Amino acid sequence: GLTITPERLQQVLRNGFQRQRAAAALELAMRQSGQPLFEVRAPGFRQKQILSVE
Repeated sequence: GLTITPERLQQVLRNGFQRQRAAAALELAMRQSGQPLFEVRAPGFRQKQILSVE
């Protein structure tokens, strides 16, 4: 597999399947204290809005 980096995790949040996004969101939240868990259950358009702001 690929090395887990913050950039790779962001890429998975943008392009991965829901299970992959959930794992990436959890990994990012654990790595970045104070970072809320990304809501992968939100509608797709809302997830895209959130990701474009970050």
